[in-house]
Amino acid sequence: MDQAMNPNLLSELQAIDIAESVIEGTVMEMEFNQNEGIYIYELILTTKNGKAVIKLDAISGMVINKLEKTRIAIE
Repeated sequence: MDQAMNPNLLSELQAIDIAESVIEGTVMEMEFNQNEGIYIYELILTTKNGKAVIKLDAISGMVINKLEKTRIAIE
């Protein structure tokens, strides 16, 4: 991602730190999106219970949305 287009954007490392502090897990994938002046980081984390997806405002770091998916144990 090119921070030159908006120097107020969080760095990728800052976004990862925020995501991992909100959801206990490890970031495995990360995507940056910009639409009509809105900048969003979407991160996918692996957790002890499955996976989670979190969307962050790429300027403020505020959580826009989070979804945790749990694995179903089959016995």
